[in-house]
Amino acid sequence: MRIKKAIVRASVVASIGAMAAIAPAAPALAGTPPTCMQTVKHAYNSVTVYNRCGLTSFNIRIVWRAAPDSGCYTISPGSSRAYNAFGAPLGSYDKTVTC
Repeated sequence: MRIKKAIVRASVVASIGAMAAIAPAAPALAGTPPTCMQTVKHAYNSVTVYNRCGLTSFNIRIVWRAAPDSGCYTISPGSSRAYNAFGAPLGSYDKTVTC
């Protein structure tokens, strides 16, 4: 009886491992940041994001039109971070998302 249970257990573990190996990774979900995160657009492809969320840090990404998006950055409470797309003259700010 022990051998039978061990064989069944091993085959279940192997099946789960095989499914995990071939399953594609789920894409990261980008959400809307809370209203206490403020994005201010400046002239010529630049923005500043302010975190006015009390004690909560947020990971955000700037999405640009016709320019590469920013990386995912953490902004601590009371802090700000400036972003730009100076290398893409046709780029313009699209939105700020969580990451």
